[in-house]
Amino acid sequence: MRTIAIVNQKGGSGKTTTAINLSAALAALGHSTLLIDLDPQSHCALGLAIPDDRIDQQVGDALLTPDDRQLDVSRLLWSVRTGLHLMPSTTKLAGLEAPRGGLADRADRDGRVRSVLRRLEDRYDWAILDCAPSIGLLTFNALRAADVVLIPVETGYFALRGAEKQVAALEALSRRIGEAPHYRVLATMHDPTSALSRDVVTELHRRFGNAVVPTVVRLDGKLKESASLGVPIVDYAPRSRGAEDHLELARWVERRLGDGSAPAVPERTAATLFTRTNEAQHCGATTYPAPADDATGEMEDASILQGLEIAPTMSRAAELAVRANRLVAASDEANQKRSKDERVVRAMTEVTAPMHGTFASQPSSRTSPSAIEKFFGAHSTRRGVLFVQPGEPGQELAIAGDHNGWSTTASPMRFNGSLGVYEVVIEAKPGSLRYRLVINGSWMTDPYNPDSVTNAFGEQDSVVLVPTSRAPVTTDAQGGVQ
Repeated sequence: MRTIAIVNQKGGSGKTTTAINLSAALAALGHSTLLIDLDPQSHCALGLAIPDDRIDQQVGDALLTPDDRQLDVSRLLWSVRTGLHLMPSTTKLAGLEAPRGGLADRADRDGRVRSVLRRLEDRYDWAILDCAPSIGLLTFNALRAADVVLIPVETGYFALRGAEKQVAALEALSRRIGEAPHYRVLATMHDPTSALSRDVVTELHRRFGNAVVPTVVRLDGKLKESASLGVPIVDYAPRSRGAEDHLELARWVERRLGDGSAPAVPERTAATLFTRTNEAQHCGATTYPAPADDATGEMEDASILQGLEIAPTMSRAAELAVRANRLVAASDEANQKRSKDERVVRAMTEVTAPMHGTFASQPSSRTSPSAIEKFFGAHSTRRGVLFVQPGEPGQELAIAGDHNGWSTTASPMRFNGSLGVYEVVIEAKPGSLRYRLVINGSWMTDPYNPDSVTNAFGEQDSVVLVPTSRAPVTTDAQGGVQ
């Protein structure tokens, strides 16, 4: 049995979509496949229409089952389609990593997933591990058990820096646990009509070389439809772009990572990443050749990455990413200076202070779209902390943080159709307020706030400074903020 762990600390990268549909595509190609959900959010069960209240045993029960006892597969595994079984998770899995949760105090706490797989290896050709968007004990387990780590990366603006951080974190973890599974980078949510999206894919190849999977997963509304109906894309819409791309991905996995002519698991060094080949294209699937340079996929340490300079031949996407990093650093320094200047704080408050907990229903002449963009992120105002995020109607955005006990529902953001943003004003105690965005159930650091700190789980919490006092808000005769 071959094992692939799908890992990315960044939410919204298509991780669970990849796990579900790669597993189903492997099964469609005739391989017996086991999908294991190691994420307490239980999105694999949700995406396969398995009711949470009908799950009898979950992956946490299997991890805590002693090695001398058999697993009750009739209660543990769900049949999704021919050749595909799911070992689901539930929210109970979140407590497993706690000090008294049952996993942390075991001598073999980082080898429990490997132990479970060994007891099931005669049943399956492939095991796909869908990991939580965090680095914790369950992720350690997945890395110890995996032959290959697959990192889905959305081909968006923040993808390059996020991918570099993910690989650097993966390599640091590999050194810590004494294991070095190969990593592969998979471009997802790709829009072939977007110049920036194409540049991001090209830049991924330039930076990660042969570690990039040649097939990309394109944007396809059918993928969301299939998830909402609980049916893998290969069964729901077998002729769609999403089905084509995941079948091509499964064929690549079959050829390059399976028992074919190529070595299934080369020696665990970065220099032995697979060499470039002319991969045959599946009908309609999008593939990108590796760049002409001698890239091997070997990555520098994070400290080196922070010192990257703009190369003369750098693509537009890379140049934008580096410029963004510099702008973030400059913005951080400027924000610290502005926060100490009462005149600047007062002027900024006049622009950002909301009326009745929201922006005015119609933007004024001074509130142009570019002006609104300046206030994406979190800003302290006289009414409280104003959070603003871009988005589309129908999304679910919320702020979870110190102010609400990290609840995902206590501080929802409202969509302002006039400005095309989501917003909420939150009263908070003076001091540093830690928070994270929750977008459609996925947790993430605020991309518009450069200030962050590392929490106990190794993730980045965004931080906003709440002043010790605020002047009361007054309005003029026309209701405008003074």
